[in-house]
Amino acid sequence: TRLWERRPKDDDFGEVRIAVGEQQLSMRLSPLSTKPVDDLEPLSAHALRRFVRAYSTVPDQPIGLYLRSWSRVLLRGDEEAVRSLVRAALCQLAVFHAPEDLWIALCVSDERRGEWEWAKWLPHTLHPQERDGAGPARMVASTFTDLEDLLGAEFTERAAFDPDELPGRDEPFTVIVVDGVTVPAGHRLDGPGARNTVVLDLSGALSWRPGRTTLRLDVRPGSVRLVRT
Repeated sequence: TRLWERRPKDDDFGEVRIAVGEQQLSMRLSPLSTKPVDDLEPLSAHALRRFVRAYSTVPDQPIGLYLRSWSRVLLRGDEEAVRSLVRAALCQLAVFHAPEDLWIALCVSDERRGEWEWAKWLPHTLHPQERDGAGPARMVASTFTDLEDLLGAEFTERAAFDPDELPGRDEPFTVIVVDGVTVPAGHRLDGPGARNTVVLDLSGALSWRPGRTTLRLDVRPGSVRLVRT
């Protein structure tokens, strides 16, 4: 009953769960005003500080990734763990978002095509107009140039990335998975990005430098860590 329930105007459109971890308690713990520290009984003051630290967060809560906030998500670490995380994210997107609102495009090398063969069955990877001998063309290519040609002018003429711009049927939110291919030097997806587009880079095709709309994650078996400057 929840299939494709999220629409572009929903707050959770483009959000996926990638892990569990500590989350801030919704209620703020504010101790009462006390005497100066020098006048407090040391054991009780220490116990109060430990209590606030221990209960101001809640463990094992879902950690969400809001993809619409980022033009690039750069992932490094264990290859199998990285692909497993991205695979889980794509499956969530396919379940909760309609294919007319969200596209999934893959730019993967021939050597790694086998890891992504399953994605061709998703309706979100079917091109809305282009067709081939098997029906609607899959938005899967082995070079960036071929992928852009497949996506067409609607995609290549999009304005620069703007996280506040709502996607829709005229401009679906586009998730591009890059694995094992190179991106042309100076390409805009490695710079200002494209509106309603996020690139999930699994193999270092985009530069690892930080940026205002760049999220960097280090993924290992059992852990996901945010890489800060």
